[in-house]
Amino acid sequence: KEIHENTSLHNQKLNETFIDDGNDTLSNNESMSQHDAELEIEQEEVAMKQKESQLIDAISKLETEISPNLRKMNAERDSLEVELVSIKAKVETQYLRYNEVREMIDGLKEAI
Repeated sequence: KEIHENTSLHNQKLNETFIDDGNDTLSNNESMSQHDAELEIEQEEVAMKQKESQLIDAISKLETEISPNLRKMNAERDSLEVELVSIKAKVETQYLRYNEVREMIDGLKEAI
């Protein structure tokens, strides 16, 4: 009877140990799962920062390439605006001369 009780007690302790080990395994699995999730989040953050850095570099490169062209286009626009003002002045001068000539012709017609 004593052997049976000892065996039974020993089996109970083994079962408790097994259950505890199982709980530890679950706890370890949960801990590993959380750790894996944290690592994945960190990796995603690093990847996003790298992409952000690449985008900033690309934008900077585009600005560097576009800037001289933009200055050139602005200078051309300014030059064309000056030319347009000059052409408008010439047209206005020609229109005034046309009116003067027209008045002279009208005056000659009346004189004749």
